Amino acid sequence: MAATKIQKLPPEARQLIFAGFQEGKIGRVVYAELLDLFGQEVEFSQRTVERELENLKRRWKQRERRREWMADLVAASEKGNIEASQMVKALAMQGLESDPEGFIESDPIKVQALALEGEKIRLKRAKLEQDNQRLALDREKFESMKTKLATIRKQAEAAKEAVNKAGESISPELKRQLLDVYDLTEAEA
Repeated sequence: MAATKIQKLPPEARQLIFAGFQEGKIGRVVYAELLDLFGQEVEFSQRTVERELENLKRRWKQRERRREWMADLVAASEKGNIEASQMVKALAMQGLESDPEGFIESDPIKVQALALEGEKIRLKRAKLEQDNQRLALDREKFESMKTKLATIRKQAEAAKEAVNKAGESISPELKRQLLDVYDLTEAEA
């Protein structure tokens, strides 16, 4: 591919054109600045500078659209609204739209391998999420069991006190039944 007139310019001139683009200057003004900097050595017209500014603007807009699109994909992925395999597929489609010929030379096996890697990541993420949910449930069960154990211990203490207070006024059979309910021995009472 032959270099354009703009590409043949020294870096300072290309930087001046890009700076003019960033500052929103029109082609005529940038061309005048180039003439001031290089004099009559400029080998292209004002229209060439205007076309270059238009190309820069078009490429900038494309880059911004891609950046926004990518930010949307990442946001959807972080919210869990998109799986890794869908992300790879979307990126491939975006790549195909932006550079159709770039995919002509790509290896379909590598693209499929990339999709499989994305699926593996999705599955690992799903397993991790399940493990986290299981852990949360186990913690809840443990806390519930601790609460029940504390309640049973309080009831056992209350039963021991009741048995001790009753002393000889209750029958040995009733005393034995009360102790059995809370799995206590005669010595513990």
